Amino acid sequence: MRDSIQTVQDFFNVVVEPNVREAITNPHDQRLVLNALISLHQMNDWAFYEYVHDPNSTTGARAQLRKYSERLYERKAALGEARVYATNAKHCRPDSVDHKTFATSAMDATSVRLSVIAKSADGTSARMVETVLEAFEFWKRELEILPNK
Repeated sequence: MRDSIQTVQDFFNVVVEPNVREAITNPHDQRLVLNALISLHQMNDWAFYEYVHDPNSTTGARAQLRKYSERLYERKAALGEARVYATNAKHCRPDSVDHKTFATSAMDATSVRLSVIAKSADGTSARMVETVLEAFEFWKRELEILPNK
């Protein structure tokens, strides 16, 4: 393999950053935007297992990860939005869902599924691209401070 991915910083540099760069360069391409959102969402896991996970805790790893992720979503709403997009992109058949414009109030299961493939009238997925940018900036800053926590 050309690029070894061993750490959260490696994952960010080798996977996330190129995905985000391609997505913001091509905001009309749902594949690129969803790839960026999915890889940004995976940053939670990478950061958790590298910096936060306590294998000696009586709380299981999944519960620890859930709590860590919830704290991240409270700190930056875009991370929660990325989670919604990423999770639904993995579990939703696009041909079974009507194309709708994304609304920020869409939080029930049906509306969230609609937001995964939503595009604005001009063909862009503006809110999804904003989410990519906001989540990316969060992780850039977070990676600067994580080793010191």
